[in-house]
Amino acid sequence: MCEEKEPTSCAFQNEDLQTFAAPNEDKDDDEDVVDEVEEDSEESVDAKGIPGWDKVDKLAQALVELSGLCVTNAQAKIIKSLYGQLVDYDTRPLIFKARVRNPPSGRFARMKGSSGHFGVEAVKRCFLSAGSPASCPSKSRIVEAICIRLCDRYTQPKREHGYVSRWKLILSSYNGIKQRLLNSEALLEGTDLVLFSINETTLTRWYKKTARINEVRICLQGKTLPGGLTCASTELPEACRRPTSKEPPADPHVFEEPQDTTGQASKKRKPAMATALHPTAEGSASVAAPERTEPVVSRTTAWRKRRMELGGSYTSKVSRNQYTCRVCGRPMTAPGHTQFRGQRYCPHAQGQISKEQWLAERKAASARARGGPSELQAEATPLESGLTTT
Repeated sequence: MCEEKEPTSCAFQNEDLQTFAAPNEDKDDDEDVVDEVEEDSEESVDAKGIPGWDKVDKLAQALVELSGLCVTNAQAKIIKSLYGQLVDYDTRPLIFKARVRNPPSGRFARMKGSSGHFGVEAVKRCFLSAGSPASCPSKSRIVEAICIRLCDRYTQPKREHGYVSRWKLILSSYNGIKQRLLNSEALLEGTDLVLFSINETTLTRWYKKTARINEVRICLQGKTLPGGLTCASTELPEACRRPTSKEPPADPHVFEEPQDTTGQASKKRKPAMATALHPTAEGSASVAAPERTEPVVSRTTAWRKRRMELGGSYTSKVSRNQYTCRVCGRPMTAPGHTQFRGQRYCPHAQGQISKEQWLAERKAASARARGGPSELQAEATPLESGLTTT
């Protein structure tokens, strides 16, 4: 009896062990699920759906918070650890596309004795002219995250000592971060971090493009767009084929054409003059010369003739008033009278000098007022110069 009961007890013990072990296995599965959920909750994606954006943000924050000209060993260690946590999408090498589609040609685009390789002249010209090709910040997610943080830091221009735009402040901070990276040998050897060059044009273009994309996303939020065009469930009728030859219409239109009056237009003719037919020696008729009639007189000429017959004048000119002298009362055209620049001369004035002397004095005064030598001084100058030379 005991021998028969032993297997049952062993079987019972095995079942008990399985029942007690089952809850432990469920707990392990729940912990794994919780860990996966926590890992998924900590990770984040960017607007394009690429994971690892939170790790890029942490690295950008560490780079932006750097100060001074150098990077300490502790800071370099933190940056290397953050760089090692990035996904493969952010650590892959950058690929720059060719900026010129066609190879350069012409006098200024290609040098003499060139090797013929595509893009050699463009790169040489770029680096020999103390410049570097600028790219858009969206080329790298690390550079884009740095620019986003710098845009949040500098929200308006600086006006303390002159005007400095917001974009110049951002570029200055970005170039400082780039210089600190180049000065740190530990970061250059321990990481493949690359901060390429950007300029104000690429920065503003990236900012405006990002703002437009965000506005479109906000406008389309919560709206369903129509789907693409699908094929019809039933077959469409065949297209109408154009006839190859012209066919007469079933109901032709009849248009009444206007009556032809060619050559029936009336012409205006001059009044007929009295003519006489005189037979010639050959017996044929010829048209005699028209009789002389009185010439046609215009209305203006006829009015003037009538005005002259009545003793009036037909001229329309207004008689001009004669200017008289205020001293003697005679007209200014009388002999002895004259004027110079609005100043009048009368020979009958009391204590008056001669006409020639009066004109000479007025001309000399006018020359002095204008700053030039008078006529008397001009005549005396060559005489004085001749005396000095002799």
